[in-house]
Amino acid sequence: MTSKNINGTKKVFKTFLKVNWLIGFVTFILVSIFYFKLPQNVPNHMDALFQIDGSGSKIMIFVIPISVFALEIVLNLSSQKYDIYFSKFNYLIK
Repeated sequence: MTSKNINGTKKVFKTFLKVNWLIGFVTFILVSIFYFKLPQNVPNHMDALFQIDGSGSKIMIFVIPISVFALEIVLNLSSQKYDIYFSKFNYLIK
């Protein structure tokens, strides 16, 4: 194993983080645009036959962008603090 492989892993992970931020921002912008056009109750769950079996308030559509941002923050902080994604030991296990 060389440091080149580890640097390649870092590059892929940093690209993943950038794409994650982009998806989060685009999702948040789209949700913000369409929020006022939605009815008060919106479907939020479907079963295997695509029949709606759950609904909730329209504020619930902000759960996805907030989840994406939370994932981004957790991954970014954990990779900086613990360096768990780039360690040689972790690379060998994968």
